Amino acid sequence: MAYQEITYAAPWKGLNSRDPAIYLDPAESPALSNVWLRNKYILSAPPFSPLFAGPDGKNPVLGQTSFTDANGAVHTCSWSVRGLFQLNTGQPAQSPWSFLGGAGLQGNVPMAYRVFANVLYYTNGTPVVQSWDGISPAPIVVSGLTNSAFGGPGSSIGSLYLYELNDQICLLNVSLYNAAIVGSTPAGTVTNFSQRLWYSANGIPDQFDPSVNTSAGFNDFFEVPDIFTGAMGLGEVAYLFRTNGITEQTIAGSALQPFYYNHLWASNLGIGNVYPWSIAQYGSMGFFVATDNIYMAQPYNFTPIGGGARDAIMRDLANATLNPAAAVIPAQHQGFVYNCFEICIPLGSFTRIYRYSLEDQNWMQHDLANLLVTANPSLCWR
Repeated sequence: MAYQEITYAAPWKGLNSRDPAIYLDPAESPALSNVWLRNKYILSAPPFSPLFAGPDGKNPVLGQTSFTDANGAVHTCSWSVRGLFQLNTGQPAQSPWSFLGGAGLQGNVPMAYRVFANVLYYTNGTPVVQSWDGISPAPIVVSGLTNSAFGGPGSSIGSLYLYELNDQICLLNVSLYNAAIVGSTPAGTVTNFSQRLWYSANGIPDQFDPSVNTSAGFNDFFEVPDIFTGAMGLGEVAYLFRTNGITEQTIAGSALQPFYYNHLWASNLGIGNVYPWSIAQYGSMGFFVATDNIYMAQPYNFTPIGGGARDAIMRDLANATLNPAAAVIPAQHQGFVYNCFEICIPLGSFTRIYRYSLEDQNWMQHDLANLLVTANPSLCWR
């Protein structure tokens, strides 16, 4: 019998469940579960344990973030269908959250939020955008409308997705609440406009009524055949994702027409985003899940990164029991830098996380038993 030696050495190429095992590179694995590949090491996944109870004992968390108010105070906030909560570290670990209130939110829909001028703006498909400045006792509704064409005083708008471009808060996939009768639409009706972009006045993020400030307004994209499923702002450009396409939004420099729009492709089939909360961004790069692959987005460039893990990820996405959610997490905790794009897929009683290392460009799989991730993960300050 001849002597045979196989050397296994870094850099590790991660999970490859697509190709037959006999053809795999020695640096790949057909079943890489609960293992982290970092700095050329193979590490067991660390145990994750909650530091404190969630904000709402009855309803899932819809999001969590931190921001600094105008006085320099740091606030860590979370949401459930009840509204907005704030973390108070001085309270007991069993109940460290204070309920701030606000209008009720939609269940099982992750939050969309941005901090603008030290104020937190948020929505999640209900027909209101709310804000909290960290100083007032409770959040307020800031997306009220007065024009009779939009339902008159008491009407408001919200959206599934919210981002900022050109000092304007932009709402994508809009819901409109009519407080009064508009044509054949009864008062009290909520109407969804899945192909609509609505933006606030320039520099005035709490003014969305174009009859009050002409730099506010909206655009309907009836020329494309699909709906908006998310957005990603990269500098002076925003990519508006549709199911089968991407629309580029750039700054025009006009108060009346502040944006140019370019459909990178408007066909029935093309690269788009099919899982609305799979979009994640870190600096000048972003990530999203299309029908055919997982992509990394950089200005004017879309690169497929699914590799050998693509088929396993797509299979689990198809079997998800709740909304899959994603994020770029630059560090797992203070002093442990591990910059990864993470796709969290709830599967019954556990969540399967696929991690893509931005440094090593490989995929790993990690299962969290008895834990359902119900919102986009976020690195908070405390």
